[in-house]
Amino acid sequence: MNRKKNVGSDKGKSYSLSLSVIIPAYNEEKRITATLKDIEKFLRKNFSNFEVMVYNDGSQDKTERVVKEFIKKHRLKNFKIVTFRKNVGKGKTIKIASLKAKKDWILMMDADSATPIEDVQRLIDGRRGKEIVYGSRYLDRTLLKVRQPLVRRIIGRAGNLLARIVLKINLCDTQCGFKLFSRRAARIIFPKSEIERWGWDLEVLAIAQANNLSVVEVPVSWAHIEGSKFRASRGIRQTFFELFTIKRNLRRGKYSNNT
Repeated sequence: MNRKKNVGSDKGKSYSLSLSVIIPAYNEEKRITATLKDIEKFLRKNFSNFEVMVYNDGSQDKTERVVKEFIKKHRLKNFKIVTFRKNVGKGKTIKIASLKAKKDWILMMDADSATPIEDVQRLIDGRRGKEIVYGSRYLDRTLLKVRQPLVRRIIGRAGNLLARIVLKINLCDTQCGFKLFSRRAARIIFPKSEIERWGWDLEVLAIAQANNLSVVEVPVSWAHIEGSKFRASRGIRQTFFELFTIKRNLRRGKYSNNT
């Protein structure tokens, strides 16, 4: 596999905050080892208190075995893998993982390291007092290393536009797979979340909005990595349906604290 190495923000720093890293994984046997190596090296250097949780979402390949072998080989007590025998969807995986995270801040990142672990520095430094930080591929084009295929770009832009129109969410990039939450925000948001697949990013923002949790968007580096599990036709239909499910839930007050 030709895996392009991403370069994160400048030099590493030492952070006193504690960090849980959540990695949803589905059929990632070919990409997950390189990602775990980068994560282990970076976190060991820059964080004294962290955990890494790989959530294997019903993979049909050797993802579980590969991750277990990596953890055993390097004797990583603060790394673990949780396996769902059936595929439950990224949204449900993120929900379960976030509610089990033990540290003060929770980073969600993709198994392919499209945005490298080093860019957590950008999110932490760019928080500006907010409890939810969304990484964005569109705020700083100079950080975009390898662009998505045209169809994926069109779908992403259309999704962002619909989010603005239907949900009044004014972010440039709602679907980048690199996000940071305080544990407090996660405890408010994820017990209320229902979307199990593609539209979970939008639902999180809707719940945050309903509970007066502020969100900041921070530019991150990003590179398209071959091997995506996204299927355009199915993803478009399901995301469209989920978008209006979120809108209906907002109208019914299902996301607010008084329900």
